[in-house]
Amino acid sequence: MNMVDYCLVDDVKDYGVPDYQELGFEAENDYDKFISRLIARASRMADRYCNRPDGFFNGGATVTDYFDVKEEDSTFHYPETERTGIYDVYRRTFFASQSPIVSITSIHKNTANLGDTPSWTEITAYYMDSDTGRIVIKDTVAPTSGIGNLRVIYKAGYATEPDEIKWACEELVVNGLNGMLQDSLNSKIRFTRPVPSSFSSAKVFTDAIKEKLTPYKKRRSA
Repeated sequence: MNMVDYCLVDDVKDYGVPDYQELGFEAENDYDKFISRLIARASRMADRYCNRPDGFFNGGATVTDYFDVKEEDSTFHYPETERTGIYDVYRRTFFASQSPIVSITSIHKNTANLGDTPSWTEITAYYMDSDTGRIVIKDTVAPTSGIGNLRVIYKAGYATEPDEIKWACEELVVNGLNGMLQDSLNSKIRFTRPVPSSFSSAKVFTDAIKEKLTPYKKRRSA
């Protein structure tokens, strides 16, 4: 399984998918390679539906966020929730665009004067809440006000794919293969290079799949 794939070829075949000969393949090895490509497509479709970067659900994805730093108090919106609150010290409190956070690679503040080329100085004194993506910078090292004055590089997502994501990926591929078989039977054409049914079609991307993926969708800020 590739790093960004969310299920295995054998997982898909365990569903009882059409035989390789039924879909016009001359060898099962060619069929396995074809299924592998469908898995990659299904994995990316799961990412797109959930508004997540590639590989988010298997090992995590590297993300770089730039934050504007402001001095005035302001309300904020907790990512992934409907909660709002008030920054106690606004210049020190930030929320990653993706969560949960697997690990933070580095945090830097811009120490250059306004209008100059950014000069990044690493910050090591901070607090991080993995689940909510909340990052609080220690007051003694807080960045000054400015646009894009804080840069955070981190890995967000899941170390291993959740069961719901794995199931959704398998189901997408299985539905696509079954759709190909039905199209072949209906048209009485034997495909030498089969084309899968569109993953976006209702018969492939079903309501059941959407229901499994929805809890993992990134909620957009209000």
